[in-house]
Amino acid sequence: SGGRTNQKTGSVPQRRPPAPSQEVPYPMRIYIYDDVAPALNRNLQGKDACLAPYSAAEVVVPELVAQSSLYTQHGELADFYLVPVLSECFMINRLHKGYDFSRSAAALNKAFQLTLDEVQSKFPYWSRTEGRDHVFIFPTERGPAILTDANMHRIRKSILILGTTSRSSARFDSW
Repeated sequence: SGGRTNQKTGSVPQRRPPAPSQEVPYPMRIYIYDDVAPALNRNLQGKDACLAPYSAAEVVVPELVAQSSLYTQHGELADFYLVPVLSECFMINRLHKGYDFSRSAAALNKAFQLTLDEVQSKFPYWSRTEGRDHVFIFPTERGPAILTDANMHRIRKSILILGTTSRSSARFDSW
């Protein structure tokens, strides 16, 4: 009955804090793959492409996590793994340079594929859960829809933080 008015007294009941037994037994930990996406991230963070309101999330979220108590430098202690690929920054940067959309998307997909190859081959964390504890940020309406079916298939079990997009497409069927 959180915010509902009591019919008899006309008062709104106050919410109670959680009981001590409901507290989290340990803080969640997030590991960030810092250097796995150089083809996508090299020289992008300071560019205008990464400062747009939506695409800035690709840069800001990993920075905020790295500065918080959630961050761990030890992947074996992590509950989640953030893969900081700056896909929207990459696309905006290429489009601003005059590349057409198709060529930019193809270049993005190749770089994304190489990033996944590196995460899956150099680190043991992906294979433990088939990527279910790996987080990817796609901040714009374009979202992961720009990825090829092969790349989408590889991250299909991962956690995708999406900007505004339609989830009605079969590409986003989580089952």
